[in-house]
Amino acid sequence: MEKKCNLMKNLNHVHYNLPIGAVATCVGATTLSNIYALRDLVYLKDIFMNIAAIVAIFALFKFIRFPQVIKKELELPVLASVFPTLGMLIMILGSYYTTYNYEFGKSLWFLGIGIYFIISFTVVYKHMIRKFEFSTFLPSFFIPFVGSMVSCVCGGPIDAPITKLIIFYYGLITYFLLLPIQLYRLYKGNIDKQVFPTVIIMAAPPSLVIISYLNIFANPNIWFVVFMCCIVTTMVAYAYIQIPKILKMKFHAGFASLTFPLAASTLATFKMSNFFMNAGYKLGNFLEGLATIELFIATSIIGFVMYNLFSLLFQRLSKKDAIE
Repeated sequence: MEKKCNLMKNLNHVHYNLPIGAVATCVGATTLSNIYALRDLVYLKDIFMNIAAIVAIFALFKFIRFPQVIKKELELPVLASVFPTLGMLIMILGSYYTTYNYEFGKSLWFLGIGIYFIISFTVVYKHMIRKFEFSTFLPSFFIPFVGSMVSCVCGGPIDAPITKLIIFYYGLITYFLLLPIQLYRLYKGNIDKQVFPTVIIMAAPPSLVIISYLNIFANPNIWFVVFMCCIVTTMVAYAYIQIPKILKMKFHAGFASLTFPLAASTLATFKMSNFFMNAGYKLGNFLEGLATIELFIATSIIGFVMYNLFSLLFQRLSKKDAIE
């Protein structure tokens, strides 16, 4: 009986301390599992989607059970900017569950969009409108804007063309508005070591733009695809250069910043490869080889982050101070 009480008490600690990084990591893992599903490894998708569903439930429980903790975390600019990933994860889960029940999955997808925008508007108001600090305005602030395009990336099974089109243009416009500011911010440097992993997020927004574009438009403009291909490749190269520096640091929840950008950029490279091969360009073959290398690296790093992050969470079930 005492062990059961301790387990319930420690489960409460898990909810209380659940880092938003766990949600962000699941967004990366589920995106990566979709790539493997396209290669007939569907069981991996099933496994990671259901793990992600459990994490999403835990995260929603934290919002309901510990609103004061959420309020306190939302006061921290960089941490707050990652919170919209909860909505992104629910969008992905909604798309997945359409396979079992279309109406349920579609409702979940719309719920994810709603949660995403509510959290995003809260973050933008708190840290961009009410009070703005350039020192903490890092690439993670792409998430409350361009992260909305996850609905276009995963929304293939869902019949909502107008919604997807509006979100695509919203994400596209906000990306190119924020890009020069973020490039200048990275040029200025002086990024705190604890939040340095967020620089990897630079690879995610252009990847979302090109994936969404190729998903939504039946006849893509080749020059726009080439233009976005150049941006994606440049940002991915920048991200990969930073990875060795990050991996030398002591692991912490901020490493979750590595997961989704690497998964999204890998999916983007595969999508561009298919486009160019279908159009008869040899660039498609080169991109396919590049995407295969990216898939190996993304799998390794996402696996590393998931193992370490969830090890901390499992420790919390039996040890009060497992998560710092």
